[in-house]
Amino acid sequence: MYCKIIRESIAKSILSDDDSAQKELEAKLHERHLQNAYINEARTDPNHAFYTLPGRYKQVMEARRCKVNVLNTLQEKIEDCDKQLTQYKQAMVCLLGEWLDDVKRSGSSSLSASCQVFDLIKEFLQNAGQTSLVTQCCQFEQEMSEVYIAHHRLRMSCVDILSKYSTICALYPASYINVHRSTSYKRWCQSLVTSLDKYAEIKSEFSSLYSPPLPDSMLCHQCVTFSRNLHRVLETQRDKERERAGSEPMIPSEEIYLRDSEQGLRELQAVRGTRWQ
Repeated sequence: MYCKIIRESIAKSILSDDDSAQKELEAKLHERHLQNAYINEARTDPNHAFYTLPGRYKQVMEARRCKVNVLNTLQEKIEDCDKQLTQYKQAMVCLLGEWLDDVKRSGSSSLSASCQVFDLIKEFLQNAGQTSLVTQCCQFEQEMSEVYIAHHRLRMSCVDILSKYSTICALYPASYINVHRSTSYKRWCQSLVTSLDKYAEIKSEFSSLYSPPLPDSMLCHQCVTFSRNLHRVLETQRDKERERAGSEPMIPSEEIYLRDSEQGLRELQAVRGTRWQ
C-alpha cells in the first residue's frame, strides 16, 4: 500500500514539473512572438521608436552618471559641513573652557622671567680677556630682551582679543549652532542623498530662511539707519583726530554714503532670487 502511495506521489510530481516547464516555455514563446512582431513593425515604419533606442539609452546612462556625480558632490558637502561644525565646537571649547585662562596665567608669569641667555658666554669671554666681545654680547642680549618684550605684548594683545571674543560667544544661546547655515546645509544634503525629489521642498525652506529682506522692509531700514549712525560716529572721530593733529577737518561725505546705500538697496533687491550653491 505504501509503495502505491509513493508511486502516485512521484507521478503527480512529474506531471506537475512537466506542467511548470510547459507553462514556462509557453511564456517564453509568447515573449518571442511579441518581440518578432515589434521588429516587423519597426521594419515597416522608418519613424518607429525602436530606432531611437540608442539615443534613449545614452540619455538614461547620462542621467545616471549625473545622478552619481550629484550624490558624490552632496556627500562631499556633508563632510565639509561636518568638518566646519567640528572646528566650531573645538574653538568654542578653547574659548569657553580653561585653555584661555591658562594662556593668560602663563603669559602674565612669563614676562617676569628674564631673558639671560648670554651669561655663560660672557663669563667665558671675561675669563679670556675679550672685553669687546663681552660688550657685543650685552648689546645682543638687550636687543633680544626688547624683541621678547614686544613679542610678549603682541601675544597678550591677541589673548585679550580672544578673551573679548569669548565673552561675546558666551552670550550666544546653545541652540545657535542649530540654525547655522552649516547645520542647515548638512541636513538638506542628507535629505537629498536619501531622495532627490525633495529638491523643491528644500528650495522653499531655504528661501524662507535665508532670502534677503525686501528693500522697503523694516529690517532693511533698521540696518541702513544703524549703518548711517556708525558712519556718523566714524566721521566724528576722524574729525576729532584731525583737529587734535592740527589738520583741517574732514569734508563730510554723507551724500556719497547715501548714494552708496541706495545702490546697495538696489543690488539687494536684484539678488532676492539668489539660489543656494
